[in-house]
Amino acid sequence: MRDKILYKGAPSRNAVDNPTDRVEFVHVSLRIPKKTKTDLEKQAKRQHTTFNSLSSKILFKGTSYDSIADQLSAVTINGSLFAGMLEDVPQAHLESMGRELGSRLIKQTFVFLDL
Repeated sequence: MRDKILYKGAPSRNAVDNPTDRVEFVHVSLRIPKKTKTDLEKQAKRQHTTFNSLSSKILFKGTSYDSIADQLSAVTINGSLFAGMLEDVPQAHLESMGRELGSRLIKQTFVFLDL
């Protein structure tokens, strides 16, 4: 099967056509539970976006951010809660952790991303 490639947005009359600035899209067919589709449609409506746009965003996140977070054993936490937890940690301890973990985490991320 040959993919049909679509581009995000139509160039304006005055825009210089530069294909490298465009995001390529392909049509795919997915089988998902009916309730999932209904939930996604409701969420898309709340976010004032389309079902396709929301679905693409979720799939992109799952193949990028979530993959990196899983590889690094990262945990998603509310920013305010995290800031509150850090308030009681001495500055010297935070700096020590940064020196110890910083370069290792960066190396793991680059290896995972094949950079």
